[in-house]
Amino acid sequence: NPQPLLQTLNLQHLISQKAKYSAQHEWVQTTNMNKIKNILQRIEQDGGCGHVPSLYNILSDEEVTEAAQNRQVFVFDVEGESPALLTFIRDERITSLRSPWVCCIAGSTIHALESALWMACTDESRIFSTLDGHVAFWLAFDGAIPVNIDQTVPAALPLTTDSCLLFSAGHDLEDNRFKEQTIEG
Repeated sequence: NPQPLLQTLNLQHLISQKAKYSAQHEWVQTTNMNKIKNILQRIEQDGGCGHVPSLYNILSDEEVTEAAQNRQVFVFDVEGESPALLTFIRDERITSLRSPWVCCIAGSTIHALESALWMACTDESRIFSTLDGHVAFWLAFDGAIPVNIDQTVPAALPLTTDSCLLFSAGHDLEDNRFKEQTIEG
């Protein structure tokens, strides 16, 4: 049976208590597009791409609006912390895999990624209930999130430079192209 990403890769032990607390208490579901746009602008100010990354592209406003209407957009907006956004989208281009869902995380910090992933992998009432019975998903996250700090989830993810599965946007490229990374699975 498919399992959520953290369980499949056995990475639960790398999630900090702070990230677990945030996942349970500080991520809020929203349908408010003004709030979503504000969060994305603030993410960009903090070094993120300011958009919602997905597989091979960034999500359009229409796709984010549809996800919000389906109760699949969550924001992390806590005083003194960098904001973040988590959304799930169904990607109909995914036909050869067990799950058509993509977990899209916009943010600029390891805490954003880890707390979003903890929520995405453990929250049955807010997440799994909206995924048509699926618990597995593809992962796309902002390239501003550091992936080279030991003993963190981003460092433990099996990323490669192949452009198949994981797409992330980053400002570290001089010509503002998007950098792509892959989770092999």
